Amino acid sequence: MNSVNVVLETPIKALASLLTKKCSDVAAVVQLSPSTPEVERTAAVKNADVLVSFNPSAKLLDTAIDRCSLLAIPFAGIDKHTALLRHYPQLRCMNLHTNAPLVAQHAMALLLSLTNQICTFDRSLRRREWRPTDPSPAMTASTDFDAWMGPSSLLCPDYTIGLMGYGAVGTRIAAMLAPFGCRVISYVQHPGPEQYGPDSLDAFMEECDAVVSSLPTTPQTIGIVGKKQLDLLGPKGLLVVVGRASPFVEADLYEALKEQRIRGAAMDVFWNEPQPSARHHDDTLPFTHPFDTLPNIVLSPHRAWLPMADSMTQEWYFEPIAQNILRIAQGRDDLVSLVDVNKGY
Repeated sequence: MNSVNVVLETPIKALASLLTKKCSDVAAVVQLSPSTPEVERTAAVKNADVLVSFNPSAKLLDTAIDRCSLLAIPFAGIDKHTALLRHYPQLRCMNLHTNAPLVAQHAMALLLSLTNQICTFDRSLRRREWRPTDPSPAMTASTDFDAWMGPSSLLCPDYTIGLMGYGAVGTRIAAMLAPFGCRVISYVQHPGPEQYGPDSLDAFMEECDAVVSSLPTTPQTIGIVGKKQLDLLGPKGLLVVVGRASPFVEADLYEALKEQRIRGAAMDVFWNEPQPSARHHDDTLPFTHPFDTLPNIVLSPHRAWLPMADSMTQEWYFEPIAQNILRIAQGRDDLVSLVDVNKGY
């Protein structure tokens, strides 16, 4: 067993506790903080075999690069860091996808809120408009049944659900959809047999009754779904987005919803999200078009990735980092949760 120097750029109590329990025989852990003297910080980073950083900088990586063999960015998605990381091709980088079941569950909640008109009827009751779900004796042959009942729910077994992205999140959504009996198809950047890819995106959209996207932001995904693709999804189509908003052209999605060229959408991610430090104080909406005025969209403030307040205080969230430290100590190269910086995921 080799000794592994692990440096946490900022204190992470749950990770430190996990490493004490699982890696104490092989790992020497240093937790830095904003008050750590610069000389001490530089020395620790230079000596790091594994560096854990939420927001790595060029200065940090320049200091670490001679020795460091693994950079751990402890959340999902590296789109904010790919440009920087491409300058360090020798440095392996990992993400955490331990929240994938939580994201998948949130995606299912958003999808079912659309299929079952949950928000529509919630709003109607708040307006004191009672819309029953069962016929009553008061109905007559002349009753406008559709108007009396309100918008219909949709039956999942009758639906083809298209998953854009079929990684840690997409595969879990597929598993959750299985008991509903719907047909599931997938779109990925590098398609295998029976999968759709960039050359068949239009065919994919036309085939779907609902699309659930967990796509990341990469040069290959930005703006790939616009007016044409939304029109192919059609007036009965539904869209759920829990990955990144960038694959969808904001103006085109807004117009498609406003003109009811698709039936509805549910968004957990947006194009102009506030910085973490401003999220509790900034009243600026995370989009430039007035989605908040539309009745056929469900809005969720990027909660899918971390829906529980204590998620990042739980040791299980950081388990893959501990697993990789043990493998590095054993001299193994088969690390888990690695990302391909060139692909962007």
